[in-house]
Amino acid sequence: MIINNPNKLPYHNTKIPASQTKMDIINLLNSLGIKDIQMTTYHGMELLKFIWTLEVNGEKKEVHFGFSPPEILIPRKTWDRNLGRTIKVNVPDDAISWRILWHLLKNKLWGIKYGVESVEQVFMSHLMITKQNGEIKQLGEYVKELASNASVLSQLPSPKEERKVIIVAPPEKTDEDGNIS
Repeated sequence: MIINNPNKLPYHNTKIPASQTKMDIINLLNSLGIKDIQMTTYHGMELLKFIWTLEVNGEKKEVHFGFSPPEILIPRKTWDRNLGRTIKVNVPDDAISWRILWHLLKNKLWGIKYGVESVEQVFMSHLMITKQNGEIKQLGEYVKELASNASVLSQLPSPKEERKVIIVAPPEKTDEDGNIS
């Protein structure tokens, strides 16, 4: 994503370098008992992977998750020797990218810790799976790939609508003895 006005980005004025934020992410994951963590750069794309031991259907399973920080390009002026003048070039801002990912993970993990959502609801699209051809992908990316094939979509079952309704009634009036009037 190319950002023309970086001042409108969250964390645009962060003084925390990407390397420190990566350590913050590792500490955050460690605080939840997640010890198997990998940060990889492959073909210029950075990826954070971790294994979380979760209880699935009464069994403990090692579940693999993967996240990439957003690619944020910021216009910067730089000197071009060949032209003999300054030009604008879009450069990645890793400090902002990793800070956004850290906040995303922190908020998602807190949501799980305090019961707002389940692990499955929060991280399902980031689950790492192995396709039949041996390729490893995030489940969300694989579903997008399947969705691009219209014939596959027609074979998917339609979801059953399940609605949770919370009825909020106005407070009932009570007399001095607590009797409802």
